[in-house]
Amino acid sequence: MNLRDGVIRRLLVLYGTYALVNNLTYLLGYYLLPVGLLRGGPAVRVVESAVSFGGTLALTLLFNLGLVTLVGVGVNLFRVKGVSVGYLYPVFMGAMAGLVTGTDSFAAADAMQMPLREGMAAGLSIGGAEMLGYICVIAATMKFGVYEYPSWFRGKAVKTGRISDVRLDRSEIAILALGVVLLVVGAVLETRDAWRAL
Repeated sequence: MNLRDGVIRRLLVLYGTYALVNNLTYLLGYYLLPVGLLRGGPAVRVVESAVSFGGTLALTLLFNLGLVTLVGVGVNLFRVKGVSVGYLYPVFMGAMAGLVTGTDSFAAADAMQMPLREGMAAGLSIGGAEMLGYICVIAATMKFGVYEYPSWFRGKAVKTGRISDVRLDRSEIAILALGVVLLVVGAVLETRDAWRAL
């Protein structure tokens, strides 16, 4: 896959990769790892530090739009043999989301206490919105690659352009905007569920 492929194709490949890795690591976590193994991460600290709904929402948005999106867009600055390093990020996010779900390590809920359909709906509406948002942002910003490495393990990066010269087309801008909206929706849903759990 290269940048000449449309943003929709990049989005579908990235989301498909994410979904495959997510499902595989879910099964790994469910069958082989202890329940609650990943509890206590940064999301838990956001929930525990909650003073108000608005404050929790602001912290969640800061985490979603700030840290995670910066990492997602940041890895797009680099390419190896013409392939964006941004393609690795959904693999990592899929693995983490699958392990959190498979080990029931949610920040604000205990999936064992929910009926199956309710638990799946919660996971797909919150986590699904956030992950699709991240992937939209990553797919839309693939053009940002300005450093090229000749190999995954050796060589020095060569600067191939400037970010200021990158121009997103209309479809990429639309997918980027959709990604931001999905991240905001995911943050609102996550904050709502966190406050219900308190």
